[in-house]
Amino acid sequence: LPQQPEVLVALRPGRGMGDRGEGRLDFDLGVRGSPAPGAVPEVTGTLSVFNGKVKYARAPAAIEAVGFHAKFGGSTVDIADFVARVADQPVRAQLHLENFADPRVNLAVEGKVDLAVVGPLLVPKDTRLAGRADVNVRVRGRAREPQAMTLDGGAKLADVSVESPILPKKLEDVHGDLSFTQTRAEVTNFGASAGQSSFKLDGTVDRPLALMSA
Repeated sequence: LPQQPEVLVALRPGRGMGDRGEGRLDFDLGVRGSPAPGAVPEVTGTLSVFNGKVKYARAPAAIEAVGFHAKFGGSTVDIADFVARVADQPVRAQLHLENFADPRVNLAVEGKVDLAVVGPLLVPKDTRLAGRADVNVRVRGRAREPQAMTLDGGAKLADVSVESPILPKKLEDVHGDLSFTQTRAEVTNFGASAGQSSFKLDGTVDRPLALMSA
């Protein structure tokens, strides 16, 4: 494609699947590749979001003040400065992704997260997630092999609840501290209740991301 000047657009996609978003998107991108099904194009250039806002119909509040600058290098993308506010708490992230056809990910996330606000991003539509998670984690590895990925950092859970049709009772008062060192997770002071039942435990899990592979 011939080189084009930078394009500035104001995004307000309205109600897509019951969700709302707004903000400003600036981009200067080139896309090259085959239009054949399954072909992965090369993308070069930059894309930036300013003062973004996303509201999910199932969430009690919006994800606000979203901003980042993404740099595309053919089959890689780097985002070094992602910021947002979740329930008025700051969240920061960094991402390096390479090989769009078989992504290798290096992702770091830090912040105090209201799970009810971000729940629609994380769980199915018929599941309700609530509570708080104070996270500072980094994930590295091949996205198609979560069992081989590594985790570093930790998370603290407080007043977490999970309501799902696959659970006979709502899971409540989930709390505890999790620390991650490469391929091992250590859990301390972890507990939860469901109906008249409750439990507490401490322990370790080798290769915790392998639990996601099923």
